[in-house]
Amino acid sequence: MAGPLPHTSEVQAMTVKYLDDALAIISTQFGRLEKLSEFRGIYRICLAADAALSKLQSKRMRPSLKAARSIVRRIPLIVAVRQLAVGRIELRRFIELLFWTTYFTDHPIEWANFESNPKGGYGKSIDNPISFCARRESAFYANYAKERMKGEPSGLGADAVDWLRRALRELNSIVHPGGIATSKLRIPPFEGVGKDALVEFSKSLRGVLGQGCTLAAAINRRGFDRLPPMHRAHLDWLIGTENSKKLRKGAFGLRG
Repeated sequence: MAGPLPHTSEVQAMTVKYLDDALAIISTQFGRLEKLSEFRGIYRICLAADAALSKLQSKRMRPSLKAARSIVRRIPLIVAVRQLAVGRIELRRFIELLFWTTYFTDHPIEWANFESNPKGGYGKSIDNPISFCARRESAFYANYAKERMKGEPSGLGADAVDWLRRALRELNSIVHPGGIATSKLRIPPFEGVGKDALVEFSKSLRGVLGQGCTLAAAINRRGFDRLPPMHRAHLDWLIGTENSKKLRKGAFGLRG
């Protein structure tokens, strides 16, 4: 049988001890990470994505790219406190936000409906088509993005959507708690974040943010055309030499 509940003073002392222990672990981790090029690479990726997204935003985009930028800015700190699983959840949310932006930018009435009650759950009836389309499962918005990018002349927009759809499926399988449910061991509060883990996360991070920025640029072609040199350099580095060359070859982005 369980013993008596601890007194308030005991809970307070336990809380202080818990936070002191956590602070010691985090401080040690910070000291390690600042010396690792693998962590600096993660910060560099997020810096480049944030710079590009800051200039690809337009007033007509719904939801604002500020939402996606908030995730980008959180990720280095999440990694720094050894929470890679949470970082992967944030990458999943980043992809969903970009697919929402692709759909709702073209559908302001549905966006107004969603914005009025963003936690309202899925639309229940096609008899109410506005609310039905404003609250669909993630596959609906991913499929819309795929069809929408058929009109993007370079093919990079469609490639970005295909890449992000695959990444979303992979992240769904990782985020799902099945692995925890079947584990024979207790999952520690802090993950082991060594060089190999950082490299693996960095690859996923650069892919998701690079393809997400490509999709944002395709949605807002005028914003892409007006990118200042520094921000364009950040984008070119993020998406890699091959794709940056394709962007410069010919027409890119949606009209309108």
